[in-house]
Amino acid sequence: MSNNSVLDISLQKSLDDLNMLQGNLEQLQLQIEDIKKMPKKLLDTKLQITDILFVLMAGVTGGIFSSSDKLDKFLDKIHESSSKKDSFAGKLFHHVGDYIDRPNGDKFLTRGGTNPEVPFHRVLFGHDVFSIRSDNPFLVTADQYGLLKGVTQAVRHLIADTFSKQGLPLPGHSFFDFTKDNGGTGNYLIELTKKITKDAKLANPGGEVIKHGEAFNHLFTLRMQDLASHGITWGLCQSYFKACNIKDKIRKSQIKILAYFISFVTNFFVGMKKTGGIPYINWPTLVLLVKEIASFYHLNWMEIRELEQITVKLVSENKQIEAMVYETGSSLVSYESGIDYILEIEKQAKIYANLVDFFEEDL
Repeated sequence: MSNNSVLDISLQKSLDDLNMLQGNLEQLQLQIEDIKKMPKKLLDTKLQITDILFVLMAGVTGGIFSSSDKLDKFLDKIHESSSKKDSFAGKLFHHVGDYIDRPNGDKFLTRGGTNPEVPFHRVLFGHDVFSIRSDNPFLVTADQYGLLKGVTQAVRHLIADTFSKQGLPLPGHSFFDFTKDNGGTGNYLIELTKKITKDAKLANPGGEVIKHGEAFNHLFTLRMQDLASHGITWGLCQSYFKACNIKDKIRKSQIKILAYFISFVTNFFVGMKKTGGIPYINWPTLVLLVKEIASFYHLNWMEIRELEQITVKLVSENKQIEAMVYETGSSLVSYESGIDYILEIEKQAKIYANLVDFFEEDL
């Protein structure tokens, strides 16, 4: 066998090893490309400029509805109409004569049996579903009408009160009760409202500031106007998702958070403008804003977990490919220059030729 033939065989073997190494490197490159694409696919949740414009529109719209005097008066008329049994509102929400307003149909009383301040009779008796005392609205109406009718009537009454200007005191307000020095029943939410009103008057001398009774209505009550305005913001968001075919949950959550926040802040500062420094608080929007923020963090946590699982899988697969690459190239010797490679090939060719000659001589 000639030296040229031996050299050709050595070169071919080296080329085959290099081709195998190249193939494994290409497979590794494909896996690396998958890693690059995977996070982009899962994390494509950036807000678009149209999203920003939309949340501004939806949030401001909800905030304006929540602070609208015309809507406030319209809803209060529904409450007034509910006192008439023959009216449509009366058929739904009639509640005149319920003992949760006037115990035993007599006069307004507090949970302690004393006479309340007129603007706050709902705060001090019968309107807290979480009350652990005998004035719990379900207990009072059940005693008045019987269990089934009483529970139904309590629900009708409380819903009707959300339509009024006074609104329905926040659930749990009875836990802020205290006993006054004269033995009467007071409530810390009422005292806080009086302080806020007093501070507003001091900060706005000569300006018009609403009375503490009206201030309480916008600070610590649930009002149908607030519920309706939040429904408008929520409905606008859902319509936008459908119109723009937005399916990404994180992007949806971001849009709702911003829309709810803008709605809440708009109502807050419009209230301060109207009342002489006392804000309006839309509790339904605030509660659902907090809920949406919690949902947003939950969605991100789930996505991070999914990314971790995919990453662990890809790292494991790439380690296997890396081992294959090293195994393929283990027989290849690295040199500093091209001449060294040629000399190594010639050296191997001579060794191979000597072995061939040795066996040929024996034969």
